[in-house]
Amino acid sequence: MTIDFDEVLPYIGEWGKYQKLVFWCICIPVCIPCAFHSFLQVFLNAIPPHWCQISELKVGGYEDAAILNLSIPIVETAFGEKTFSQCLMYDVDYESLLSQNVTWTPNTSWPTTACVNGWAYDHSTYETTVVTDWDLVCGQDWAGMMTYTVFSFGNLCGNFIFGFIQDW
Repeated sequence: MTIDFDEVLPYIGEWGKYQKLVFWCICIPVCIPCAFHSFLQVFLNAIPPHWCQISELKVGGYEDAAILNLSIPIVETAFGEKTFSQCLMYDVDYESLLSQNVTWTPNTSWPTTACVNGWAYDHSTYETTVVTDWDLVCGQDWAGMMTYTVFSFGNLCGNFIFGFIQDW
């Protein structure tokens, strides 16, 4: 003898204490870690302020603020703000400038080039992210968002596949 669940449900109640208990004790503790897992990508792919690393100036004992002022051109953002470029540096021989042992200021007419020695990052907000570990900035910034896209697509496919298997 088999009993159909839909026939028994009106007798035991559809949304009673037991159903609420199951919901609060099982579903909620499972959903909260899933939400952390899903939104963790936002923090893993965070792009902190960065600039071209000028190893000659770092070895010369200059602090980050001085390196920015001496070697990174100022550009205008899309919002009209002036800030240091995150992907360009002045294309000059820093060793010869340092060997002259004079205080120098950058000349805005100096040629610029893309970062040669990688990037330096501001670690005041994030100690490390996927972006800082793999240098996913400037020409590689698409890769950080691609990880989230692949994760979301896998989540979509997994929901369909495992949802079907669960009902099978």
